[in-house]
Amino acid sequence: MTKNTLIRNPEDTSPFNKLEVHILKNLEKLLKGEQFKVNTDADMFKLSDIKKIYGLSKKEAMYVAALYVDNWNIIDAIPGIKHHSEKMDWSSIERVVVPEMKLYEVDFYQDVSASRVITFNVWGSSDDMADGASSADFYYNEETFTEMNDGEIEIGDYQDIYDVEIDIKENPEDVGDSLMESKNIIKKILNEYRRKI
Repeated sequence: MTKNTLIRNPEDTSPFNKLEVHILKNLEKLLKGEQFKVNTDADMFKLSDIKKIYGLSKKEAMYVAALYVDNWNIIDAIPGIKHHSEKMDWSSIERVVVPEMKLYEVDFYQDVSASRVITFNVWGSSDDMADGASSADFYYNEETFTEMNDGEIEIGDYQDIYDVEIDIKENPEDVGDSLMESKNIIKKILNEYRRKI
């Protein structure tokens, strides 16, 4: 059985559908019309809100962030639009840039000997995105965007990281995309549409 997901095949560059436009508009509203900054905790919190509102999986939340980032620059080419003063018209994008999602393994080292390490599995469209999601989960000791593999490391606001290593996993697996999570996603999307009708 094929699982319903927001994530498109990278070759599918057709315009955004109504649900995608709705999600991107809400993210833009939370970001107050600004670009999404992947290494900013405040922006990751806003992405977490979108994840909760729409019942998105970890992978889908990271995908939405990548869609937002990759398609934001398209509007720069349209004369007269300024991101700070006007809302994006997501539905006007005729050829959507669809990110290719990869599963990353992110290691945070807490000392020079590398004996204190924690590993995150996280979906992203870039190293920066994987690092930003791992950092947010590390400092708030949550698995909002990642799956953490506990190591000999201390987690939280006051802990420092000595070094970071980011690699693409050769055998990707669906981190955070369980069947139960998928059922919740479909249920929340249906409820959202019922409220609008």
